[in-house]
Amino acid sequence: MKNSLYLSIFSLFIALALVNAGEINKIDIESKETVIVNIPVKDAVEFNMFTGRHIITVDQITKKGIDLDLFLFVNEEQKLTYVTVNTDHTVKLDLDKDNKGDLYIAYGGYINDKTAKLVFTKVGPTGEK
Repeated sequence: MKNSLYLSIFSLFIALALVNAGEINKIDIESKETVIVNIPVKDAVEFNMFTGRHIITVDQITKKGIDLDLFLFVNEEQKLTYVTVNTDHTVKLDLDKDNKGDLYIAYGGYINDKTAKLVFTKVGPTGEK
């Protein structure tokens, strides 16, 4: 019962975030080593990796970095995570739950007050980091 309640609350958070989001940009990270996305505030990036669906929403953009909401493993019970990506901090995600990074998210640069560049780089046998 308690797990069902948590899952319902988490689903509500996702729904609210997606309603507040502008556009959802779907990317194919599984077939490409690197994907670069110019993304405005309140827009989202959606991708599938290791049988999980993941959504990243942009909260705020500055010349120094970008604040993101991470909704990882959308189809499972998972917590919302807030991160800041900037020139000094790249996010490393473990999406197959083996305690090794599978995907890096880097700040690719400031375009304007409403748009920044995010760089998604898959880590694996061909692109070991």
